[in-house]
Amino acid sequence: MTKTILITGSTDGIGLLTAKKLAAGGHKVLLHGRNVPKLESAAAEVGRDVETYNADLSDLAAVRKLAKQIRTKHANLDVLINNAGVLKAPQTVLENGQDIRFVVNTLAPYLLTELLLPIIPAEGRVVNLSSAAQAPVNIRAMQGNVPLADMDAYAQSKLAITIWTREWGTSLSDAPVMVAVNPGSLV
Repeated sequence: MTKTILITGSTDGIGLLTAKKLAAGGHKVLLHGRNVPKLESAAAEVGRDVETYNADLSDLAAVRKLAKQIRTKHANLDVLINNAGVLKAPQTVLENGQDIRFVVNTLAPYLLTELLLPIIPAEGRVVNLSSAAQAPVNIRAMQGNVPLADMDAYAQSKLAITIWTREWGTSLSDAPVMVAVNPGSLV
């Protein structure tokens, strides 16, 4: 059965490889990226039945727009793979004062999932990429009130996505299966 699958951060690395494998398996793959030339290149590599969506996940307004574009075009999304992530960036503090790692790695996937849940069936899947690097979450840092080193912010953001994945997966009725996975453990 052909599935419709959205993969964030699918212009290179694990996201691109996943897109290639799923498309080769006959699925409709929705590629996401923040860099249009890289997105076009990824689409050419994946070939087959793909669509591209451009959005900067460090901008939550762009996340809302992305969700709206997908919901406008698709009545059903079988799988959402929240793969996009940031460890290091030239500018780690956004204009609103928040750390880019918390926004891209935790808040954007949470918001995107929340906005797409109405079109993900109960038998669907939400896969959030986490990490073995996890640390207790400093809520003040997540709010942008405490600066963190790269690895500290990354590890906290990955524990945060793991926590909300588990909480949503166990508390929402008729929710799709939600899992957080550490891709490094699979290698």
